[in-house]
Amino acid sequence: IRDIKVKDPLFSATQFMDGAKMAFEMVFDAFAKEDTATLKMLLSDSVYREFSREVEARHKQENKTETTLIAVTSREMQHAELTGNM
Repeated sequence: IRDIKVKDPLFSATQFMDGAKMAFEMVFDAFAKEDTATLKMLLSDSVYREFSREVEARHKQENKTETTLIAVTSREMQHAELTGNM
């Protein structure tokens, strides 16, 4: 984190983790609702393709699922690394 703070003195691990939690919840919700437009906006192309394939497979099988995220109980940063330019 020190290297990141050198490049961006305003970086906050807490704010980063809060944003990551929010992004996780948005992806989780979009996937549960089969909202591929939101998934495309939130995910990299390669990850989106995997999620999209699964959504398509559910449609073909006519599976109906209901998913509710109750809580994210652990938010721990395992590794932080700065790559590329900011």
